[in-house]
Amino acid sequence: MKLARHKLLPNPYRLNLNILTKQRPSTRIPLQRTHRQTWTKWVRASLSLITLHGTLDALLPITKSSDKYRKLIEEKGRSDIHYYYRIEGGSHVDGLYDYTGPDPKNPDLALRKEFREKLRPMLPCYKAAFDRLVEWVEQGALPPKNQTVPKPEEDVVNSCSELEKQK
Repeated sequence: MKLARHKLLPNPYRLNLNILTKQRPSTRIPLQRTHRQTWTKWVRASLSLITLHGTLDALLPITKSSDKYRKLIEEKGRSDIHYYYRIEGGSHVDGLYDYTGPDPKNPDLALRKEFREKLRPMLPCYKAAFDRLVEWVEQGALPPKNQTVPKPEEDVVNSCSELEKQK
């Protein structure tokens, strides 16, 4: 299934995937208030949602965005439609995991090692979470409980064991 850019997934996956990337409106309404209104509409609509957020996200700090959204959902008494996973060592972009410095002709392998010790790619967790969302919506199988997903010691590039289907 190929999705066009900026389109919503067909029902029952109708989620606003651009919610965290919305640009500030031209009016002087604070961004936080705008997101709050959007999330309030989502909660009223009772749509299933899984949120992943890296604990080392420097562009959208976790305490200023996803933690607040989870609190809002709990305040509305709708924790049953939202699962929230904090990904330990996750950043905003996976490219930092392989970062070797600003000069590609002269890579700094010590810098790469430092980044790899602290970070983990988020893509395996996104894939696993989407599979859990499909199972939840189509089969009624609830995702794993809300949690901080630890950084695995072994294969961080290809696995997100806490969110992968338990056999």
